[in-house]
Amino acid sequence: MTQLAIKPINVRSLIPSWWPRLLAAVVAVAVVGAGAFLVVQRANALPSDAAMKVGGRTVKISELDKRIKVLSGLYNVKQPTDATEKASFRRDAAKSMAVSLILERAAKSKGITVTRTQAQQQLDKVIESQMLGDQKTYEQFLATAGVTESEVLSEITRVIATSRLYSDITASVPEVTQAEVKSYYEDHKAEMVTPEQRSISNIVVATEAEADQVLAELAKGTEFAAVARSSSRDSGTAAKGGSLGAVQKSQLEDTYAKAAFGAAKGKVFGPVRTSSGWNVGVVTDVTEPIPVGLEDAAQTLTQTLTTQAQTKAWNKWLGRQIKAAEVEYANDYRPKDPDAPPATPAD
Repeated sequence: MTQLAIKPINVRSLIPSWWPRLLAAVVAVAVVGAGAFLVVQRANALPSDAAMKVGGRTVKISELDKRIKVLSGLYNVKQPTDATEKASFRRDAAKSMAVSLILERAAKSKGITVTRTQAQQQLDKVIESQMLGDQKTYEQFLATAGVTESEVLSEITRVIATSRLYSDITASVPEVTQAEVKSYYEDHKAEMVTPEQRSISNIVVATEAEADQVLAELAKGTEFAAVARSSSRDSGTAAKGGSLGAVQKSQLEDTYAKAAFGAAKGKVFGPVRTSSGWNVGVVTDVTEPIPVGLEDAAQTLTQTLTTQAQTKAWNKWLGRQIKAAEVEYANDYRPKDPDAPPATPAD
């Protein structure tokens, strides 16, 4: 069972291993609405039920709402309830959909097609890898996510096409040389260490009052493992006395990470509120960062520098495509910075 204090691997993400390493950049533009060179045309008024017009195609507000619903189900992208945040979210969603449509058109123009069979095969792999192998569990996932299998297949088709398009656009990027890798290593030598790891045990409960009760019980001298077994809502870790194992700071939710990596070894910390509930933890061991030599870092650095070069080439190409599309937005859906370039992982 998912360890509640650790960022969950959510089956709704449906992000398979074949997605290229740069997908963080692709997703930022095509899925979650990163900035892009979206040129806003204001000469012609849009219909009252339209959110935008992309390359001559009018996108209705209802279409955008459907897209948001699918994103919510598959990628756990939640629409805020606060009015100001919601308005900003919908502008970002409109930008996201505009870029997605532009990428679809670009893929078609390059003869990139994805068959339903190919999408289904990839879906089958995702289901198996996410332990949704039996039909009943998969159907429960669809019901919980609020999406249909057709919508899942459409999203996977879109992702495969974008992945192939990305590969096509970045194919001409020169390979990174060992001299470049060595130079980067020397310039960033202080950063070349394995991250600190901490062995942590955790108890998660529903309310702050319950967390205070846990702290009171521990203060009496009751062993942490015993309290975890009797009180923790996370049955997967409770059976192990609350042990999360050795984790890095990046694996933990931000509020919990700050508390866990700021606590002294052997000291109880909390209560800390996370998406899972109220947590009380204890650091049982600390593994300090270890310097990494050039030989050990070379492969990772080669991948990193390659990704950076590919990102640059991709964003340059994408910027031209978006400018040419002449996107027109309704007032409520016009992005705050329509001409801002897409962010890259290095920014």
